[in-house]
Amino acid sequence: QPTMKTETECAQRACITALEMLKHCPYLAVDATNEIDKVFLNLHIGVGVGKFGSFSIGGVFNSWEYILTGHPLSQIAIAEPTARSGEVVVSPEVVELLKDLATFETPHQEPVAECIL
Repeated sequence: QPTMKTETECAQRACITALEMLKHCPYLAVDATNEIDKVFLNLHIGVGVGKFGSFSIGGVFNSWEYILTGHPLSQIAIAEPTARSGEVVVSPEVVELLKDLATFETPHQEPVAECIL
């Protein structure tokens, strides 16, 4: 049975995972029928922390949607657009949890929106 992790442990693991993803997959090549139409997508990541809910809704005509909701999604919605290609931007809540475990730099730009609770 899995053990419950603290928010600090979860935030730390999420940040480590995000950095490893950038290290190993800095871009994604979308295959095309020919080399001219090939597209490369650059990865940038936003990290938030907290409890969230996940739901599968639908079923009509065997169509299902997976929904996530909660404060961490609001954090990510602000952090992710702030990240440039190849960057991880974390929410202030993540910084607060990890301030004694990691070093953070201020993003190159202000967030595009303030979080509204």
